[in-house]
Amino acid sequence: MLSEREYKMIIDQLNEYSSKIPTDTKKKLRKKLKEHEYATKLAPFEPLPHTLWFINHTTSEKTLHKLIEFANTATEFIVDTESWSIFNQRNKPVLLQLQMLSSTDPSYICYW
Repeated sequence: MLSEREYKMIIDQLNEYSSKIPTDTKKKLRKKLKEHEYATKLAPFEPLPHTLWFINHTTSEKTLHKLIEFANTATEFIVDTESWSIFNQRNKPVLLQLQMLSSTDPSYICYW
């Protein structure tokens, strides 16, 4: 967040010297103002409680059973995928993310 002095200085620069300031510098100053505006108006983001699980070929059977049990009681599921984009080729899948939400417990987020 900007101090009051920094904020006024940026406003003055944009108002008085706008024609003399390079375009990329103007963009940076405007971005600082927007971030300051967000910081003063919005509360910081705080994620809900959750547990992360990274699943691969070394994941134990016990862990997998625990995740399956949690999935059976979960009320909502959120799925997200990521892939590598390779020019002139099909995308290569690289990550699967599954968030399981429960009405009573912290959610589980699983990465494959």
